[in-house]
Amino acid sequence: MGQILVEQGYLEAEQLHDCLRRQHELRQAGRPMRLGALLTEAGFVGRDGVLEALLAQGQRIVACGRCDRRFNVFASEANLAARCPRCGERLERPAEGDGLEVDGDVLP
Repeated sequence: MGQILVEQGYLEAEQLHDCLRRQHELRQAGRPMRLGALLTEAGFVGRDGVLEALLAQGQRIVACGRCDRRFNVFASEANLAARCPRCGERLERPAEGDGLEVDGDVLP
């Protein structure tokens, strides 16, 4: 994601490096955080830039209306009907303006 954002002009290489360093520190402290969330928290990239980068990677964020969980899924036709791994409900696109935080990934 980071390299895509740099290539698209959303982000400077040094900003990416700072966030990757911070991500490593958080992971070492037992508090992992996804790069997109770190970049937006730092004010380097907006939500729309992160969502565009996810789509460029073939991913999107989906939400479960029943248990309120959010996940990254691969944006393929096969995953348009992905189900929540926790409760089995069909996953849908989250509302506009929702945050970038996710509870995990749903793999094909």
